[in-house]
Amino acid sequence: MRAGLVLGLVATLETPIDLGRAATPTDLLAVNRSIVVRQALFLAPMLTLVIAFGGRLMTELLQGVVGPLTWPMADGLALGAVGGMAGALSYALAFTAWGQWVLLTRVWLPLTGRLPWATVAFLEDAYRRGVLRQVGAVYQFRHARLQRHLRGRPTDQGPVPRTGP
Repeated sequence: MRAGLVLGLVATLETPIDLGRAATPTDLLAVNRSIVVRQALFLAPMLTLVIAFGGRLMTELLQGVVGPLTWPMADGLALGAVGGMAGALSYALAFTAWGQWVLLTRVWLPLTGRLPWATVAFLEDAYRRGVLRQVGAVYQFRHARLQRHLRGRPTDQGPVPRTGP
């Protein structure tokens, strides 16, 4: 319950990002990264306290049921600090756009050879060459046939209708 309260407070620190006002996709990631840092700086100490004091409370409640239990506060704080940092890092990497960008786009996809290591330079080059278009703070494919090819679906043999000038 306390961890849910902490995560609820973290969610209030997340301000909605106006996609129309973000100039570029890299600006959008920079804004999200600053939000993630703020959340992690709040989440790590809060989880540390929840783990330390929650563990102490549980040992007191289960003292007679399970047997003699000890939970020295120094050990609880040490375990809480490790758990708090791990929890904050896990939250940042798994539940935020910036964390997923780091894990997937900056690490996993280049390691597996599906994207180049210089992903931002690659996307900007594709934009300059006309393969991608920028709509607000996101890139989109310009050509439907390329989208179908990259999805792995066969392309039609007929002409692709133009969607713009």
